Amino acid sequence: MLDSTSITNTLMSKWDYDQLIFERIIALLNSYLSRHSKCLVVRFDLRFPVCYMQVISNELISQFMQKIIQKYKRQGLDPSYIWVREQDTSVNPHYHCALLLNGHKVRDFHHVFCNAQSLWGSTLGVDAFGLVHNCISREYVHGFKNGIMIETYREDALLNYEAVIHQLSYLAKMRDKRDHGDPWRNLGMSQLH
Repeated sequence: MLDSTSITNTLMSKWDYDQLIFERIIALLNSYLSRHSKCLVVRFDLRFPVCYMQVISNELISQFMQKIIQKYKRQGLDPSYIWVREQDTSVNPHYHCALLLNGHKVRDFHHVFCNAQSLWGSTLGVDAFGLVHNCISREYVHGFKNGIMIETYREDALLNYEAVIHQLSYLAKMRDKRDHGDPWRNLGMSQLH
């Protein structure tokens, strides 16, 4: 198994993270890699339209995740997911998401954004153009990559594993996580096997 200690210590010394979310990210990644020696990790963000009714639960993100997981299960890609809910001053939350797919059966990752847009739109009942962010623009985070493939049997496996943890650490940042007595949670993910 690949060791996350070095990258975890480096990131934790620089930024303020929710420890539980950070641990769950690593647990999900390790669980997936124990089943598949080749794993594609894709990150994206979901937002609501500006004038969308106020959202007071995680029902819509749960419906969306069921749809996207079902789509990729039908394709035999054994998907796993994680999402976090954040909200600062906007009326509605936004979600940071990651999808893990069997890298032995898929190479490209851009289809994830197209599918996410279509399925988020159908979940909300709106045209979702502009509501799904692919997290790959240069302005996003310097040096950030998306669609990283981890192949545990290759020499660069640890570098890619650490790159994925760095990529997904954004989901664990403390800023914008709400804990105002809300009845809903800030984290959802696939069950660990």
